Amino acid sequence: DCGLDIGQFMIDVIDPSCPDNNNGVISVATNQNLDGLAYSLDNGATFQDTNVFNGLTVETGSGTQMFSLVIENSFGCSVIIEVPLTGSDCTATDETANEICNNGIDDDNDGLIDCDDDECNDIMPVDPVIVNATCPDNDNGAIIYDGPSDGLLFSLDGENYQELALFDSLNAGTYDLYIQNSNGCDEVMTIIIQPEDDCTETSEFFSEIDLNLTVMLQGAYSPVNGLMTTHLNKLGYLPGQKPTTFFGRAAEAGQPYNEAPWFYEGTEGMSMKDDGKSNEEFYSSDVVDWVLVSFRSESTKSTQFWQGAALLHSDGYIEILNKPSTELVVDIKEFYVVIEHRNHLPVMTPYKLSISEGAISYDFSKSDSFTSIIGVGQVEIYDGTFVMAAGNGDIITEISSYIDINVRDLTSWLEENGSNSSYFNEDYDLNGDINIKDRILWEQNNGIFSSIPNR
Repeated sequence: DCGLDIGQFMIDVIDPSCPDNNNGVISVATNQNLDGLAYSLDNGATFQDTNVFNGLTVETGSGTQMFSLVIENSFGCSVIIEVPLTGSDCTATDETANEICNNGIDDDNDGLIDCDDDECNDIMPVDPVIVNATCPDNDNGAIIYDGPSDGLLFSLDGENYQELALFDSLNAGTYDLYIQNSNGCDEVMTIIIQPEDDCTETSEFFSEIDLNLTVMLQGAYSPVNGLMTTHLNKLGYLPGQKPTTFFGRAAEAGQPYNEAPWFYEGTEGMSMKDDGKSNEEFYSSDVVDWVLVSFRSESTKSTQFWQGAALLHSDGYIEILNKPSTELVVDIKEFYVVIEHRNHLPVMTPYKLSISEGAISYDFSKSDSFTSIIGVGQVEIYDGTFVMAAGNGDIITEISSYIDINVRDLTSWLEENGSNSSYFNEDYDLNGDINIKDRILWEQNNGIFSSIPNR
């Protein structure tokens, strides 16, 4: 799932007309914020950035021809939509083509030649198609005249006319559409392009942006109840807790991503340490572990503009302790969200997220995450849930260790096999012990890797 679906697109067609049958138009509009799209009418052999194909002809003359419209995003995912164009029978004659409207007289002195109904009926026999404008900039509205256009000229100012019956890249607002026929008759229609979203949202509208993010970890997730286990928390093995088992070894307080390969210096979790409080006062009982959340304006790591450690709860909810500033998120408008865990492959949203009603929301467990031509996003288990792939215990041997599961992770597990009662990177099922169950998870995923750019 790369975030593309046929239902996201609206196709408008202007059939070619006489005398040459070579003025057909196919245009694409979408009611969502989809960046980086490319369009093709030759089965993907060549693509263009613009969403309008004009000057189209039908090879069958007056018949109907199907065009295969390919829409592809920047991830290489595409949809194909079959679009019909119907040509005209240009052998017919128009006995009224040379009629003169009102002898070219401007009866009411409005600057337009007025047309007598008996002489020039139906300059505009059908209403134009209106494509409303959408965020983030509300400048992608369009007016398309989808009626017979032979001999007609079109204008939005009454002065500059064009043969193409399409005006795009329009802001929300009110427009006068002028249509002039070959006899010099004009018809004017007032068009209103509505904004589909309020693009004036700024930080003044939100005292705080809600971050509704959900993810599941393989090994900890149970299809029986749809929750993840909280063994590390219950046994007191999370950073800062006091172990409840006799041989338990305490982990130092603070979030665990302040070392290689993350080197995140956030202070989250520093207050969670043994100072006479119970473990439950450090972490709520449904906390599973820590994850690291980051935002990227593009898919590459170099575009990362925010990062924060968060608590992962048993239902998959990610509790971000130090939320990004509202101004920062609103200013970027759209971005990818990356989730990292200390012994699972990282995941990234397959498309950019944007603010909706003061919130950023995404559930990684409902569908696969970002993938490229090669590599995996997540692992889908038998109940249909997508989970972060377990078995990535070695993350610092070389730069690719961070995004793949291979023999180095097995070597790391072998070195710690039999260890128990603590907070281990090789503990793939997150129960505090390193044993054969962790190796089984590694064997299931050995050889897979993430295609998330890590540079």
